[in-house]
Amino acid sequence: PAPREVIPDLSAAEALSQHEAHSRLIDTAARAIEALGIAARTHPTPRIGHAYFGPMSPRQTVMLLTGHTRHHVDGLRSRITGS
Repeated sequence: PAPREVIPDLSAAEALSQHEAHSRLIDTAARAIEALGIAARTHPTPRIGHAYFGPMSPRQTVMLLTGHTRHHVDGLRSRITGS
């Protein structure tokens, strides 16, 4: 069964500078997009397993990750602005 919530290790996150966290995010996202593109081109029906949504195509995965990231950006923006 899927976990109800995944909470990152705060001590690991706090050890990163803002620049390091940003660089890691950009690097990881680029590698993920590259891997999803390769899977889409080389496998007839590639699927990425998701704990709640089940098997998803690379395109569906990118759409989900984009929406999820926007959700977190909105939450951070609200915390910063108080709105």
